[in-house]
Amino acid sequence: MKEAIRDEAASLIYTLHYFLSTKRLRRDSTMDELEEAMENATEEDKRAIARLVEENPLKVREIRVFSLKIRQGRFAFVFAANSEEAKSFIRHKYGIEPKNCFQYPLDFPMSIGNRFTTFREMARAKNSFPSLAGFYQKEVRE
Repeated sequence: MKEAIRDEAASLIYTLHYFLSTKRLRRDSTMDELEEAMENATEEDKRAIARLVEENPLKVREIRVFSLKIRQGRFAFVFAANSEEAKSFIRHKYGIEPKNCFQYPLDFPMSIGNRFTTFREMARAKNSFPSLAGFYQKEVRE
């Protein structure tokens, strides 16, 4: 199901990209104009959009954030497409075998210093993925 949603999102992105690049839509076009362009799409248009989806020149991919336990009370947060990519990133970058891996919501709120942010806001500042979001040391109470 998730893969179907991801593929549908990529298809919409490339449909918009195609119609914008062929000047059939403008950046301020309405949904009605998009629907009209899609209804009037030729077989050639459909093949061109399918080729864009397949070749993925914009490198469209869904990014998630994962918490990986790296030792007692210490966690690494990694932006990646899936849990395997996150675990592989920690193994290769830090030489650590993660003990577990859980996905977190991108809109999870947190404080860094004296400000609040979310993983989604942090991901916007990244240029490539997978990427380290940061480390967290859990306070140990005795």
